[in-house]
Amino acid sequence: MTEYLEPSDAGRDDSNVPPVPTPNNVEVKRPSWADPPPEPVRPAVRWREILSILALVVLADITIFRATGYAGGAVSLLAAPLLLLIGSPAPKFSITLSGLGVMAGVTAARLVWQGSISSAFAGFLVVAAFAMALSGRAPFVLELLGYVGKSWIDTFDGLGHYDKWLRQRFRFFPKVFSLQWILPLIAVLVFSGLFVAANPDLASQVKQTLTRLLNDLGGWLENFSTSPPEVVFCIAVGWCLVGMLRPADWSQEPDPFASPPEKIEITEAAAAQNSSMFSACRNTVMAVSVLFAAYLVFEFQTLWFRKFPKGFHYSGYAHEGAFWLTVALGLATVVLSMIFRGSTLQDPRLPSLRRWTWLWSVENFVLALAVYNRILIYVGFNGMTRMRVVAFLGISSVVVGFLLVLWKIAHNRGFLWLLRRQILTVTLAAYLYVVTPVDWLVYTYNVRRILSGDPAPAVQITEHEVSPEGLLTLPPLMYASDPIIRDGIRSMLTDRAQALADQLATNSNAGWTAYQMVNARLAQRLSQFPDETNPKVSAAKRQADWTRFREYVYQWY
Repeated sequence: MTEYLEPSDAGRDDSNVPPVPTPNNVEVKRPSWADPPPEPVRPAVRWREILSILALVVLADITIFRATGYAGGAVSLLAAPLLLLIGSPAPKFSITLSGLGVMAGVTAARLVWQGSISSAFAGFLVVAAFAMALSGRAPFVLELLGYVGKSWIDTFDGLGHYDKWLRQRFRFFPKVFSLQWILPLIAVLVFSGLFVAANPDLASQVKQTLTRLLNDLGGWLENFSTSPPEVVFCIAVGWCLVGMLRPADWSQEPDPFASPPEKIEITEAAAAQNSSMFSACRNTVMAVSVLFAAYLVFEFQTLWFRKFPKGFHYSGYAHEGAFWLTVALGLATVVLSMIFRGSTLQDPRLPSLRRWTWLWSVENFVLALAVYNRILIYVGFNGMTRMRVVAFLGISSVVVGFLLVLWKIAHNRGFLWLLRRQILTVTLAAYLYVVTPVDWLVYTYNVRRILSGDPAPAVQITEHEVSPEGLLTLPPLMYASDPIIRDGIRSMLTDRAQALADQLATNSNAGWTAYQMVNARLAQRLSQFPDETNPKVSAAKRQADWTRFREYVYQWY
């Protein structure tokens, strides 16, 4: 029977302890507390990993750095998950990974339709989250930011594996190409470039010398040499990809969201102890429950099921008031998070506190309905706007956050469990706003209201910048029954049609990466109304119509 060897303790003398015999008479080294931890098992390097990284670098160079618009980024966003999947040395498949792949496709469609900086940044985060989930990690927001930052350091470890793989596979590989020579050379070149850039005269001389040398290598190298930042961009992309595909820590669960979440275990011995804060917490919940009940009665009496008189303070009640009620809901979420923690969870009187909590929770959901009602009151007054979409998403995020707190209370989850999901909820709400055609939805609703005889939403056209996807919905207003609205919209669309023609010509010269589907659709749409958007109408007449339209609808602002 083999003897079990305990690791030696600090201060224990192991010098006189004989080695443990084994069946094969092999001497076994006793484990010690001072021994370094074992190296994690690393997946083998394969050609597909190297080729995928090179393909991603080339793709990013062509479709992002050399591009002049967002369509190129959309191509990279579609191809990146597939190439990462092919190149991953040890892929971990999960439902999360599939969901992120769908999000990448949705974001790419948004970039082709009407791209923006925010949608491009969202695409980068989706790709990074895909790479993180591919390695078996849960892509919560804070962990994702740490994963991206850590990838720049993990690249050193990854490059070491590539160097070892090259040595084993190509024994004739010249030593001059070893990392022990390449990394110092790269460091010297980078710092030399910084020192040269710090001296303008020297930088000018070096640039002239390099230009003369590279001009002899042909047109492609000549064009390449005129953009030194492109080299830095490609190196940075490749460096980050190596760290993402080969993180230093591989000990992660295969499906991060399928693993048991953090849970606080309550023992019988601990549950027999009374918490010094229990009475204060219970009285707090009781007091706010009574307060919320009284306020909800007032809310229903003043703002529900009534017709608002002329001069009603819509902004104060439906705009500022909705904000403060949302803050109240968020504060309720924080209060519950603070109460149900620590020694309070071990108190034997906890069931009574839970009962009062469920009552307060019902009141919070009724208060959330009151916030939705206030926002709808404002929408009913003068239509939809982008910020009202943000308001709906914001209160919805607060409601989801409150539900998460209730789940935490009911299942004894830890604070880290709650924090991760709260941040993820807000991030997903922001992502939803970025990829949704908000202007198209907003102005589709407003146009329908105007055509049905309610001119108030027209003020959102004059007081807010309308994007191309919003302009797509406005042509029906050129036939509105109100002549002021009709003439104002015609003057607006005529001016935008001329600006759009110039932009399309510029994008055509810039290449396919500048393509935006919404611009092409808008140009096609406006071309169907040659008489209504006639540029021969004098600029003075168009400006007068627009000014009259703006002054007319401002009464509903």
